[in-house]
Amino acid sequence: MNPSVVVLGLVLLGLGVQGYRDQGYGDYGNYGNQGGNRVCYFSSWAKYRSGPTFVPEQINATLCTHLVYAYAKIKDNDIVMYEDDDDTLQKLRDLRINNKDLKLILSVGGYANGVDEFVKTASSRENILEFAFNAVLYINMHQFDGLSLDWEFPGDQGISHKDHFTNLVKGVREVFQIESDVTRMDRLLLSAAVSAFPPVIDRSYNVPEISKYLDLIHVMTYDMQGTNTDETRFHSPLYARPSDTGDNLYRNQDFAISYWIDAGAPPIKLVMGLATYGRTFTLADDNVYSDGSPASGIGRPGLYTGKPGLLGFYEICNNLQNGWDTAFDTTQIANMAWYGDQWVGYDDITTFIMKATYINDKRLGGAMFWLDYDDFADVCNMGMFPLISVVKDVFGTAPPSTQAPTTARPTTTTSTPRPTTTTTTTTPRPTTTTTTPRPMTTTTTTPTPTTTTTQPANTGGGCIAPITCIGTFMPDPCDQHKFYQCGWKGELLHRSCNGNLVWNQQGKYCDWPPARREFKSYNKDSEEENKATRYVLRRMNPRNSAISPYLGDFSSAGSNSNAVLEKEVKMKESHLDNEDRWMTELRHLLNKVKSEPERKTPQ
Repeated sequence: MNPSVVVLGLVLLGLGVQGYRDQGYGDYGNYGNQGGNRVCYFSSWAKYRSGPTFVPEQINATLCTHLVYAYAKIKDNDIVMYEDDDDTLQKLRDLRINNKDLKLILSVGGYANGVDEFVKTASSRENILEFAFNAVLYINMHQFDGLSLDWEFPGDQGISHKDHFTNLVKGVREVFQIESDVTRMDRLLLSAAVSAFPPVIDRSYNVPEISKYLDLIHVMTYDMQGTNTDETRFHSPLYARPSDTGDNLYRNQDFAISYWIDAGAPPIKLVMGLATYGRTFTLADDNVYSDGSPASGIGRPGLYTGKPGLLGFYEICNNLQNGWDTAFDTTQIANMAWYGDQWVGYDDITTFIMKATYINDKRLGGAMFWLDYDDFADVCNMGMFPLISVVKDVFGTAPPSTQAPTTARPTTTTSTPRPTTTTTTTTPRPTTTTTTPRPMTTTTTTPTPTTTTTQPANTGGGCIAPITCIGTFMPDPCDQHKFYQCGWKGELLHRSCNGNLVWNQQGKYCDWPPARREFKSYNKDSEEENKATRYVLRRMNPRNSAISPYLGDFSSAGSNSNAVLEKEVKMKESHLDNEDRWMTELRHLLNKVKSEPERKTPQ
């Protein structure tokens, strides 16, 4: 084996791992994780429902900070779409026209994907690297900004796959970091959707370890009512019932978030799930309709969503305007509504305001929602996406927090109840929007000499400034051009890089900014060619010198021991933007590295 190839590959892997390990919990300050994130899930299947049609054109580009396409599936260490959805993906990409900072994320997995493919991929380092590299190729081909893993759940199948999930997260992040180092572009983002139920958390996640590698952790704090259908119960209450005991003590958002924090997750990385839909029950007695009342089973399907036991918010608010009674639980921070033998527990604008305030007070990373259950078509005359919009308003107006967060679990809370009945009616009105083709732009930056100047600490704009020294240098989570230095007395000194230079936490110096990840126009006709390239790369034998991993004049290592290193230098100097060439080069290095027996991660 060519030693130059191995050395270079190990160096790249060392950069990919050591860089963010030195920072304790990752370099999230460089990737926009400053709190106030609004992570919006786009259901690819919602377009098949009857009634109001949910399409990408209805989404305000500034409504969300992250837009997650759900789902693709994982199969044979690769990413596969459930259907040809290129038109939808293009419309989602077009939202960047009006919001260049919108992050488009691909979610792989989900309940329908099952667990077998995840287990197979995560069972060996070779499979993990193969999947991670295929993910890089797929994400770049379809112009996503990152990947979200939705394995439901690593420890919920009778056998704990906690270590497998940890290795999967670490391996994917490792390859994402290498791709960023080689291409000098922003690193692809990595997040995961995780359970909110403590017994499943314990069996599924090494919380401190995965927190080092994930940019955001999407905690699914909804559908927490359990499997018991003999009594009504809120599925996403903020706090517990006073009468709760046993496992029922876990079935509230505050307990779940506090549990994740107590287990070692940084609050700034936790994204709390807020439900834009309600869970329904059929009452055993029409005259007994409070939370905890006897039920004969789940409720009937909604008119539009068509799923037993569930109503979208736009269906609920329409019911309220047509005679349903409603009440607000001041202890659990949740709503109930009933009509005849049908009962629903749900959130509304009032509870969303209270929960968004809770997220700010806890200094969490933000909130997550399913877009297609909110009132996306303004059925109830409250504006489009009223629930998510009010969270955006709360996040945008909240003053910065200056105190360390508290993780104490309150037992009860009270609030002034709102009116309990609504009797107005409304007629749904259609919504239409248009989309303008996205212009392609490229920006260049001229660096200036590196110096530092002392400035007052930045605590504005809702960002969370550090309050204690951790190490010698820390990135400013609010401004990539600034950093914090710990003085000899332990005081925090706020400093700035000159010009357009940015703080490099890995090297502890001001550096050239990485190139912004620019996207070329998607060409569907080239997809088969890309698939063929990926097929060849995935099956390339790193020890077979007859198969050259290089393009152009470069052959497999053998003629010149420094050929790979010289090639790498030339590629960096010329700033080549040929993505296939970069990725082919990187694939070769990874195949060489992963063939080394029991390579130890740099410490």
